[in-house]
Amino acid sequence: MADQFEAYRYAHYLRSRWRFIGLACVSALCLAALFTFVKSKEYTATARLLIEIPGGSDPRISTAISAVYLDSLRTYEQLALSDKLLQEAMEKFRLRELIPGRTIESWKSRLVKVGLVRNTRILEVAVTLNDPKQAQAVAQFIAEQVVLMNRNLIQAADDASLMQAMNEAYNSKRTLLKTEVELSTAIKNNSVDALHMRLQALDLQRTRVQRELMSDELSGNVDAARSGVLKKQLQEIDSTMERANKDLAERTARLQAAEEHHKISLTAYEAARKQYQDLQAATGNRSERLRMIDPGFVPERPSSPNLALNLAAALLFAFTASIGWLTVAFAMAGRSDD
Repeated sequence: MADQFEAYRYAHYLRSRWRFIGLACVSALCLAALFTFVKSKEYTATARLLIEIPGGSDPRISTAISAVYLDSLRTYEQLALSDKLLQEAMEKFRLRELIPGRTIESWKSRLVKVGLVRNTRILEVAVTLNDPKQAQAVAQFIAEQVVLMNRNLIQAADDASLMQAMNEAYNSKRTLLKTEVELSTAIKNNSVDALHMRLQALDLQRTRVQRELMSDELSGNVDAARSGVLKKQLQEIDSTMERANKDLAERTARLQAAEEHHKISLTAYEAARKQYQDLQAATGNRSERLRMIDPGFVPERPSSPNLALNLAAALLFAFTASIGWLTVAFAMAGRSDD
């Protein structure tokens, strides 16, 4: 019951002082309106860039875009907010002469706002200045410079990749030419045709000697001296054939090694050459490219100060502050009564 009585007293206390609340709200509205009309107007111009994905003409790549990929595109915001680009814009348009005392850090936080439109590949560059024409010119300049910087970065990366691929192809070509000379020398110094012919001749001679030995044994007319000579000849032929086969195996191994080395070098050169050709064909298409799709227009309506917003904020603040003040006064009056 006491709580209800206190609530009733509080409501009656506020109702009895409605003039104070109304005066506070009217005063706040007047001050907000005066501030709005006195404060210098600022205009915001916005230029828009489209971030073209690599291989943008392939619909399969377009459907593979994910939220993570879109979030990674925020790196281009830092490109547009670079200190070097800000200084170039300020020097070109003499912005520091407008407000000589403003620091470059303050200019950076107030002049340019850059952000991706949600769930799109559109990058917005917003510039706020007192002069609407100058705001549009600065926004367009920054957007154009971002496109140029991105193009230069892509060109530098492509040139570095092409130079590396060209060096690899050149070194592979030199190695290939070297292995071709080695293979030619190996073929010349390790001819196996003569050895094959010699082995065939030795094989025929061995067959003839074996036939004579078998003929003597079958006829029963065995001459020990003649048999010893034939057997000695057979041993010499076998020894010569063994050396010739060993020589043939070594020459064949050297030829196979030279051919394998040449094959490996040829494969490496073809791969390096193809990589260089692929990089040449993909030049400029391996990274996102920026393209300006809207240079923006000269704004006619100021972005600041906003009369409606200022009045609403002032009204809310005055009402809340007056209620708070009266609440504190009511509490203090209640304590004094106690």
